[in-house]
Amino acid sequence: MKKLTLLVAAAIVLTISGCSAPPLSGTAPVALVSARPSVSAPASATPATPGTSTNSATPTAAAPTPSAAAPADGGAVSNTTPDPQRVQPVQPTQPAQPSPAPDPNGVDPAGYASHAIDPGNGGVALPGLEFMTADGNVICGIKPTTDGAPGFATCTPSTWRTVIPQNGNGMPEHAVILFTSNAAGWLFPDLYSQPARTIPVLPEGKSIRLESITCSVSGGAVTCVNAPGGADFVVSTAAVTYHN
Repeated sequence: MKKLTLLVAAAIVLTISGCSAPPLSGTAPVALVSARPSVSAPASATPATPGTSTNSATPTAAAPTPSAAAPADGGAVSNTTPDPQRVQPVQPTQPAQPSPAPDPNGVDPAGYASHAIDPGNGGVALPGLEFMTADGNVICGIKPTTDGAPGFATCTPSTWRTVIPQNGNGMPEHAVILFTSNAAGWLFPDLYSQPARTIPVLPEGKSIRLESITCSVSGGAVTCVNAPGGADFVVSTAAVTYHN
């Protein structure tokens, strides 16, 4: 026992002095403990996904961020910018005015275009429609509203000298006139009878309309009515009357 203790002490002295002692026979070599602490690898902040290598050099692409949260009811998410017209409050609109009911006895105005002139205004053309009775004794015209002036209908009977009251001022009344403004009266000079030309006939029982005035032929007399005002006139070779 004393011999073994002396051998161990001698080995320790040799180690401290920088010399290595030969291994003792029958004894295991003694491992020297290093004074340098061991450094462990840092733990990954992200736990590894099972089945996926954490040492891959290729980065994994991040999932796209949705542009809008899914609705609570599970419906599809819309990324469309709202249309400003669809979010504006609806403005009330005026109800459309009903069109007048078609006259079953009405004729096509296209065949009655005016070719008359205004003798009191330098002979300028009179727009609108023209027609006469089948016997040619009543000649009429309907002028549309132009340049802010109301439209009108006018008729001249062949017997105007005897059936239309005269004012005695040297300006004989030739015709009767009805305005779309719902006024009626006598007219000088007559319109739509000049120049001499062929004027289309409005047949018995038929009517023609322009703007708010409708004229019809019955019993050889012409009646023109402004609607909805109600003013009218009736012209025949026997009499001429009007009502405001």
